[in-house]
Amino acid sequence: QQGKMMHPAFRKPLYQDVTAVYADSLNRDLVVSSDILCKEVHRGDIVYFCLSTRMDWVPIAWTVFEEDSLRFQDTEGSVIGCLATWNGKRLVMQSEPFTYDKMSGTIALLTPQSEKEDITLYFKFPLFCDLGILRMPGGVFEGSNDPDFRQKEVLFLIEKQPERLRTMAYSRSLTPFRYVRYIGPEKGHCNVAEIEFYEAGGLLPLSGRVIGTPGCYQQDGSHEYTNAFDGNTETSFDYTEPYGGWTGLDLGTPKVIDKIIYTPANRDNYVRSLDDYELSYCTKRGWRTLGQQTAMLDSLVYKRVPKGALLLLQNHTRGNQERIFVYEEGKQVWK
Repeated sequence: QQGKMMHPAFRKPLYQDVTAVYADSLNRDLVVSSDILCKEVHRGDIVYFCLSTRMDWVPIAWTVFEEDSLRFQDTEGSVIGCLATWNGKRLVMQSEPFTYDKMSGTIALLTPQSEKEDITLYFKFPLFCDLGILRMPGGVFEGSNDPDFRQKEVLFLIEKQPERLRTMAYSRSLTPFRYVRYIGPEKGHCNVAEIEFYEAGGLLPLSGRVIGTPGCYQQDGSHEYTNAFDGNTETSFDYTEPYGGWTGLDLGTPKVIDKIIYTPANRDNYVRSLDDYELSYCTKRGWRTLGQQTAMLDSLVYKRVPKGALLLLQNHTRGNQERIFVYEEGKQVWK
């Protein structure tokens, strides 16, 4: 009878938990105090330890609630979890979400606080998979009046990974140049998605003949140097060699560059102008929306967001990569 009331994921008798094999010394029993449970959980109920998948929860372990605590065997930390019961049709959250620390084994509730804050969001999914972002520090924007750049001047040096879709930089030179370009750092394959050069007071980017080094790593013409000036942040330059590739503009006549806006090669997980977004936060009763917005720039500002809450930003216009996060010290921290 108990088997019929189990979540379907645990009704397969040949499944074997191999956490202990892979976690090694970090394998432990997760002991949770009953204080974090909702009142409708009673002695003898089956309680599940669940992990997040966007706005849903997936059970990975179960135990029977006795009195003052629950013990889940063979678990490893560095995750966001919650406790739930199964009513025969769906999982019912029975706790607020919590962090489960990998090294100490301690848990900390992600409780939405009464105190509110305004937050600024730049992306909906962590960027650690975006190789192009990692390849930008050390890249240089240069100006020259020689088409071969034998004499050149540095306009701007990229010193850190870009944190938004469109990063603005100001030129350090007042010299007029006819030829401007971006050259990537060593081992960077000159990865860049989009570049715009502006004169002082200019509202539109400068136009010109696209120049650069032909050849892309894919060897199929899909990631050529011209992609950096096609107006599409989803296409990018990926030079065939680790170093030596560059892309730029022949402006026709010398012009003083005031600012540069650049976009790294990316997987389209930044906030995009004119896309529709929705921010939600998680409580022990499930997810609650903080409203929908149409992005006007490459960022979103949400006001009066509960501090300490687990958050999820969804793009209703495109894409399916989304991941839960918290907001700490003015930044999105991915979990």
